[in-house]
Parts: sequence; structure tokens; C-alpha cells
Amino acid sequence: MARVKCIFCFETGDRAKEHIWPKWIHEFDDTSDSKVIVGRHFGSPMTGLKLLDERTQSDNSFVFGQVCQSCNNGWMSRLESRAMPLLKNAADEGVNAAPWSNEQSRIVAGWAFKTILMINAGTNYRKIVTKVHYRNLYNSSNPPRGVLVEVGLSKSIVAGRELAQSQNLMVLGPEETVVQKNDRHQKRSYVIGLALKHLLLRATYWPDHTASINPDSEMTQLFINGVSSAVDFKKVIPSESTAHLSIGMIVYPMAA
Repeated sequence: MARVKCIFCFETGDRAKEHIWPKWIHEFDDTSDSKVIVGRHFGSPMTGLKLLDERTQSDNSFVFGQVCQSCNNGWMSRLESRAMPLLKNAADEGVNAAPWSNEQSRIVAGWAFKTILMINAGTNYRKIVTKVHYRNLYNSSNPPRGVLVEVGLSKSIVAGRELAQSQNLMVLGPEETVVQKNDRHQKRSYVIGLALKHLLLRATYWPDHTASINPDSEMTQLFINGVSSAVDFKKVIPSESTAHLSIGMIVYPMAA
């Protein structure tokens, strides 16, 4: 059996051929034969968010081989089992889905971040997620500091499973701060989102913790800096589009 250095635990072990979309989703999603958007790439938010590139990949080829069996059959399997019923209900029911408690939101945030990491590692898109974040998730089961995970709803059922990833973060604040912070942090930041039927999930990372991430977002905060938030889906306003899944906003306070 092939051996690999695992992208999560950094140990060498027997390789697990991990599906980026878990197998239960293939059975759950009745549009599973459709193509999956794996690299929707937009231009800068300052230039009107023009779609620059869109890459597709079939379900059967959407696997990743740098996960060890110990991780795959251990913490990843346990996370999958706990998150699955919550994800299915929200994806199917939309605004009528059962609400999530703080603990349930934490579980879904961990699953979303795990899947988002796999998306970037396993697709034919440039690697924009630092490898440290994989180890962070392995150590704590939670997204690391500086990562905001949000949940939203699509008004209509998304045809096929969509993935969107970019480094499109609009930085707002005092001009001098914006120039300085943008130059320093933009290449280390990322926005990665996914859509499954009615359910939308997005992770946004900005390395500077003095800024606000996605204030006034059309999505609902799920988890940030160790704190999870309960979600009442009846209060979530469904989106007309999924274009915002790869767009983020960073705001620095204005000088007094």
C-alpha cells in the first residue's frame, strides 16, 4: 500500500484516497452527475468582479491522495458523522431547516473548514491556503484564529455542487493603512466557498487580527476565533446568486 506524508497530521502513513466531496454527498445530491465548479476566479472587487476563469472537474476525479488512513478513519470520519445530518437538513430545507445550537455550529464550521482545505489542496487551482492551517485543524478540530466561517442560503437549489476560491478581499479603511496592510497580507489571505443545494458555506482568512472580516455580510457568522454562533435559518435571507462565495471584505477602523 502506498505511503504518504499526511497534509493534516504531517506524519507518514498508509494513504487514503479521500474524496473531496464525501461519498454521502454523492448519494444525497441528486445532481451528482453534473460538473462541479472548482476554480471560479474573479477579478478585483475594485474592477467590478469580472469573471476571469472557470474550471470544471467531474465527481469521479475529485479525489485527493495526501491524507493518511489514520486521519481519514479517525477524526475526519467522526467529524463527518456528526456534521452530516445537520448539513443534509439545511441543504434540503433552506429557511425551514432546524436551527443550529452553538455546538452544532462549531461542528459544521469544522466540517466546512476541513472540506474547504481539501478543495484548495485537491483542485487544479493555485494553493492559497497555508499548510499550517491543516495542522491547526488537526490539533484543535476548529478553524484557526483569523478565519471567519459563515453560512448562508441560496434562494433556489444550486444545480450541481459549486466551489469557489480566490484571494479577492476588498480592504477598506484609512488610505495609508489600506496600502500598507494590503501589500503585506493580500498574498496570504483567501476566500473559499461551497454550495450544496440550498446551503452556502464560506471561509475567509485575513492574517491581521486588528481588522474586521466581512462586516455587514449577507451571510451569517458561524465561527471565528474560537467562538461559535447559533443559527436560526428563518432569519437568514436567501441569496439570489452564489457569486459572493469567493469575495471578502476587510475593514480597518478609521482614525479618530
